[in-house]
Amino acid sequence: DTNQLTDAPADEVRIAALPEPPEGTEIARVDVVIRLRRA
Repeated sequence: DTNQLTDAPADEVRIAALPEPPEGTEIARVDVVIRLRRA
């Protein structure tokens, strides 16, 4: 295990829907973490 952090290609990640934020707020950004392990 190398504990590396790398970026996934943005065009290969799709988010179909997000929950509505609470009233008076807006979503500023979305972070996605994909954790891998050896098969």
